[in-house]
Amino acid sequence: MRNLFTTIFIATCSLVLAQKNIDPTPEEIALAVKWRGKHPTVDLLERNYREKVTFFDNANSDGVGVLNEIKANLMSLSKRLDMAYSEGYDQESAVEVFKILHRNGKSTRFEIRDEYYKSDGLFYNDFRVKWAQIDFPVQGYNYLVETATRYKDARYFSKVYLSGLGLRANFELEFIIPKNIEISLLEYNFPENQIQKKETVDEQGNRHILYSAAEILPRINEDDAPGDSYLFPHIIPVVKAITKNGVRKALFENGDAVYAWNKSMIELTENKPKELKPFVDDLVKGLTKDEDKIKKMYYWVQDNIRYIAFEDGIAGFKPDEAQNVFNKRYGDCKGMANLLAEMLKLQGYDARLAWIGTDHIAYKADLPALAAFNHMICYLKINNKEYFLDGTESYTGLGLNASRIQGKEVLVDGGAKPLRTKVPVSNHTNNTSISKGNFKVEGEKLVGKMSRAFDGESRTNFFQQFHAFANDFKSENLTNYLKRYDKNIEIKDLVFSDLNNRDQTLKLDFEVIASNKVNSYEGELYVEFPYETELNLELLKDRKLPFVFEILGTSKTEVIIENPPGYQLVKLPESFSVANDIFEISVKFTPVTSGVKLESQYIIKQKTLPTNQFKNYEETAKKYNQKIRQTLTYKK
Repeated sequence: MRNLFTTIFIATCSLVLAQKNIDPTPEEIALAVKWRGKHPTVDLLERNYREKVTFFDNANSDGVGVLNEIKANLMSLSKRLDMAYSEGYDQESAVEVFKILHRNGKSTRFEIRDEYYKSDGLFYNDFRVKWAQIDFPVQGYNYLVETATRYKDARYFSKVYLSGLGLRANFELEFIIPKNIEISLLEYNFPENQIQKKETVDEQGNRHILYSAAEILPRINEDDAPGDSYLFPHIIPVVKAITKNGVRKALFENGDAVYAWNKSMIELTENKPKELKPFVDDLVKGLTKDEDKIKKMYYWVQDNIRYIAFEDGIAGFKPDEAQNVFNKRYGDCKGMANLLAEMLKLQGYDARLAWIGTDHIAYKADLPALAAFNHMICYLKINNKEYFLDGTESYTGLGLNASRIQGKEVLVDGGAKPLRTKVPVSNHTNNTSISKGNFKVEGEKLVGKMSRAFDGESRTNFFQQFHAFANDFKSENLTNYLKRYDKNIEIKDLVFSDLNNRDQTLKLDFEVIASNKVNSYEGELYVEFPYETELNLELLKDRKLPFVFEILGTSKTEVIIENPPGYQLVKLPESFSVANDIFEISVKFTPVTSGVKLESQYIIKQKTLPTNQFKNYEETAKKYNQKIRQTLTYKK
């Protein structure tokens, strides 16, 4: 009995001692309170963050390898925090160390998982993550984390972000570059005077470049924002060359070297165009004009090849064979571009593969790093006119370009040397949504006819949204869209143009019956306009990052309400207009012979709304909503 008591006593003391060694100290709690007070919206502090990037001569190849090591103390600034901590790798890398320890250095109970990364739109990829779900039970709770990831080829080590999941305090990032390796570190989005840089050379001639900062704010994830490369501080290591045994081997010295590497990837592709020829010949049979043939092939790829991203080692850069994409009926951007190019070449056109960075990334096409490009399209030039054919953009007409590639530089396969060009930018006047209507009062309802017309990217967006619905719901969703999801509006006698034709203006004509828009009181009649959509006032609420509009475009509505027989308008409502370099929003009321005309317009001239324009936009949107809700007052 005495031995049992002694055992229980010792075990209890050990548990208390262990708990004491992992619970936060009063000083740590005070520190967490202090940081939380300084940054009320930040939940995680990454204290004493140390990252070391060591480049080395890879003996197993003729290139450069890299070891990326991270050590940090994670502290919860909130009273309770649950989060996932992870490190990714693929066939070109390996996670050699992944530890999550208590503040006293003891192991934690967290299960470390090793899984393929899963994401919507990814059919298959070789990217894996080691990760653990960890929890912080109280404010100031600590964990020590340590990771080490080794890359076979430093060219795949594309960038290093200085910001992370939490606020990084007492931050250090060190690059170690051997004397026989030439590497440039390109810095992006560094906040002024907040990050210090120091370079030294050790006794062996190796360069040590140390970046340090008292604190670095965490990265923020918000929808409809510019890509991270526009916003947060990061470094792109440009691996220029390595010298072995007195022989210098160039790697990514310049943009042309990146082009040569990308071109070597497409040269690995073993296309068999003969397998496609009977189908392509039959597809364009009877067509004599070049434009008609090109459209037939381009639209067929859009409509019949499903876009599914495919990232598997070298296949993350090498296009799938054209015949494989054709037979499987799916492919990524590279495979779809390759198939379309081969189809066009079978008909005698000079179609070529081209690399481009979408507007999600901030880099120029001459950046000597793989980060310069994240997309592939098919380039075609005929009769001195350039076409940028993107098979992943369904329902995009020939000559139209998706907003995400407009204004971006293109690197076209030109043999030994690339051809360089740029995708033109579409003006907001080319992407239009125009609504017109005429209404009259019938009892307590407004009855009238409306027409809507879409052109450019506005038409493309309509098609993409409409065809995203299952066939059983297309009619219902189209009706709801036209009535603007207003339960007081009924749509009748809908007539529309071809909902698959991406080459002509999309037109819809329909009758509208609007209830609860007419009220009478003591001989006066109050009439509301039936076909206006309020701007979303929640769009920018609590937002911290710039907002990116979907397209540059113009939306206009023109509605006439005829004067009710026997009534006169008491007063014309006030008009309203705001215009600047980014947007133009207006509401205008005009007397016409038959009644009152309301003209409203919403124009986006620049895609990105900076944070310093949020207040102006919100005030304008609020004023717009007030104006379109103005009531027409009539008296006998």
